[in-house]
Amino acid sequence: MDKKDIEGGLNELLGLNINWSSLPKEDLEELVAFFGDDKRV
Repeated sequence: MDKKDIEGGLNELLGLNINWSSLPKEDLEELVAFFGDDKRV
């Protein structure tokens, strides 16, 4: 998964427009996994 895809997906999911480049890619992937799991509930 590309970092830009992660950022775009998070911004879309959260309804935000944040520059996520200050976060490590691993942290972004953990956030994506967390929100992805949350949607299945």
